[in-house]
Amino acid sequence: MAVFSLLLFFQISYFYLFIFIIFFTKIYKFIDDQKSFFLINTIIFYLLRMVFSLSNNFDRFWDQLSLYNFSYSNIRFYDLQQNLVSMKCIRGNVDGYYYKFSSTSYVSCPFSAKYGPLSTKIPFFGDIWIATIILSFCAIITYLYVYKLVLDRSENYFFITALFLSPSSNFLVERMNIDIFIYLVGFLCLINYKEYPKANTFVLFVMALYKLHPFGFLLGLTFYFAIKMEKKYFQINLCAVVLFFVTYFVDAIVNRNFLATELRPADIRTTFGLLADSLILNKYLNLDTPLLYMGLCMLIILFSLYFRRMHNELFFDLDDKYSLIFYSFSFLILINFIYANYDYRIALFMPVSYLIYIKNKTNMNLLHYFIFLMPIGLEVTSLDDRFILIDNTLSVVGRLSIYMLIGFLVANIIKNIQDISLTNIYKFVTKSI
Repeated sequence: MAVFSLLLFFQISYFYLFIFIIFFTKIYKFIDDQKSFFLINTIIFYLLRMVFSLSNNFDRFWDQLSLYNFSYSNIRFYDLQQNLVSMKCIRGNVDGYYYKFSSTSYVSCPFSAKYGPLSTKIPFFGDIWIATIILSFCAIITYLYVYKLVLDRSENYFFITALFLSPSSNFLVERMNIDIFIYLVGFLCLINYKEYPKANTFVLFVMALYKLHPFGFLLGLTFYFAIKMEKKYFQINLCAVVLFFVTYFVDAIVNRNFLATELRPADIRTTFGLLADSLILNKYLNLDTPLLYMGLCMLIILFSLYFRRMHNELFFDLDDKYSLIFYSFSFLILINFIYANYDYRIALFMPVSYLIYIKNKTNMNLLHYFIFLMPIGLEVTSLDDRFILIDNTLSVVGRLSIYMLIGFLVANIIKNIQDISLTNIYKFVTKSI
């Protein structure tokens, strides 16, 4: 227990390797009942993240809570600051804004994040740094609230804590990327979806127009209510899906910008996705990226067939509330996986990982290894590049894990369609339109 806390606060890179070993060896079962211990450590960790963001006097402590390969030169909540600059440039001017607390990294208008149609339409007029601090504080408090909520409803304290302290979750909070708000708002909309279905779908729709990939939520809900044959909710979400496409393409035609972002990150230790992996393999194998992309798609299909034939006991039934969350986040994951993303977006996989873990009747823990190993950046590698092989090997294990998860999700979707029959779903859809 003492090692857990010491590594978490003083050697974060080895902390992730440590909890991976605990999970791999199943030693965690001996400490899985220590709810208060896990709760206190997690709360302190993220509150310290907030405190250390307030002054450059805490630079060393801020870095101490981050992996060296994703810490961005002591800039606090870099992505949120950048997003607010982008919003301020829509109707105002930013002349040489220096990100807090950096003396070298700055940005000025014109500048645009270009996530989705709404990201270029909603302006910001306030102080960038004050807004960053307020929004970050709200996000961290809400994040801890969700953690406590999940912890109180389960007995798997170690695994839940691993999800919320995972390197991708830490990465997400460190950058305070807009995805943390998508994660939290999306989760809160889905846990009580049927109480306010139109309002919740509208919120998800607005988020999709802001950053596109939350469109996966709408697809997941549409699929879920199609297989459940619940006409009212199906129609609400189908309308949102159609309206999303109409709005997106009208905006793309008017602004002559069909691809919202041109960023295609590809680094073996900080990114994921079919496109990212294809670009990475292209460097080593010198094969065409589209060919590699198709090959990786085939790998997912093979994993899917493997689960359908060899591990049918992995498939499970969830009650309506959890099933809705599972399919909504599953489609969000699949949408994200076809592209290239930084590893902080892996944090959005956590609800699905949790539901698979608590319902898993086998020892298929390989489905969860990516939680501990992506991103990876051991401190020894920052001291000597010769150790990068260790990082890369662990990252490959994490990638194998995440491909297996994607294969499982695809197999699960196909199984649901087969159980109900494509013909019955088609009849329901055509009658509901």
